[in-house]
Amino acid sequence: MRTARATGGGIGSGEAVAVEEVGARPVASDAADPRAVPEPAAELPSTVDVLVDNAGGAVGGGDLRAQWRANDEADVVAAVAFPTSPEAGHIIGRVLAVNGGAAPGR
Repeated sequence: MRTARATGGGIGSGEAVAVEEVGARPVASDAADPRAVPEPAAELPSTVDVLVDNAGGAVGGGDLRAQWRANDEADVVAAVAFPTSPEAGHIIGRVLAVNGGAAPGR
C-alpha cells in the first residue's frame, strides 16, 4: 500500500483525502502546530508516495487586514515550509494540494 504524508491533521481532513481519494495509508499531522509535526515522522517509510498538503484554514480575530495576513501566513507558510522540511519525509511521488478553508466571518 502507498504511504501519504498528510497535513490538515487538526481536523482529520488530510487523512480523509489520503484514504478516500488517493488510496494510501496516511501519516498525518497538524502543520499549523509546529510541535505536532515531528512526532508522526517516525512512522514514515524511507520514501513517501504522496504528500496530501491540506494545511491551513480560516483564522479569525482582529480587523479584516489582520485576518487576511493571518490566513496568508497559515496557508502559505504551511504549504511551502512543510513539504520542504525533513519531517515531511522523502517524497518521491505526487503532491496533492487541497485548500478548503473558509473566509473569516463567513
